[in-house]
Amino acid sequence: MNHTIGAGGVVQNNNIEAYVRRGIARGKSHEEIANNLRAAGWREEMISLAFIAVAENPEGSEHEGEEGSRATFLYILSFLTLYISVWAFVNTSFGIIDKFFGVEFTKSALLSFRWSIAWLVVVFPVFLITNHYIPKVLPSGGENADLTGTRKTLTYATLFLATMTLIGSAVFAVFQLTSGEIITPAMPKITTIALIAALLFGYYFNDLQGKKGDGSRE
Repeated sequence: MNHTIGAGGVVQNNNIEAYVRRGIARGKSHEEIANNLRAAGWREEMISLAFIAVAENPEGSEHEGEEGSRATFLYILSFLTLYISVWAFVNTSFGIIDKFFGVEFTKSALLSFRWSIAWLVVVFPVFLITNHYIPKVLPSGGENADLTGTRKTLTYATLFLATMTLIGSAVFAVFQLTSGEIITPAMPKITTIALIAALLFGYYFNDLQGKKGDGSRE
């Protein structure tokens, strides 16, 4: 099929077909699916063509499978670069905190500090670029894409890690307070970790809830 203009820009026709096919597989009525597509900006003739194409080819196309694989690859790359960026940022922050408290760098600590800066400078832009590019290749077309199995799994894994980090941070903070040693490098370090974990949890929890609440995605 040729290209047509849909919500969010130029989208291939088989993307809307993929959305219709998944909606039918999940037990949605044709009217519900059509209403979601209308709300997303698709024209009536394109919606009708999509239903006809799905009826003629319920299994989907090879191209659709390729785009799904590409999206899976990008999701994995996105979360992997996120984890590396978080580690690099935390390690860099630890080095700055130690310097602020007058802790002298050992040779290995200085090397670790330099590596963390290098990773952060290179990997974090890759994370940003990947997340910018993902909506352009999602099988169901841009912002109306389903929360795929890969992304859902990685999102829940991130929420779990963030939750455990927050719990661990709270435990360490209480332990530190009971020791009477408050003004030490350990407290700002644990605070940094807790803030990052809280930001990650908040962002991905809201992202997950937003996709659950959007009828075009679930």
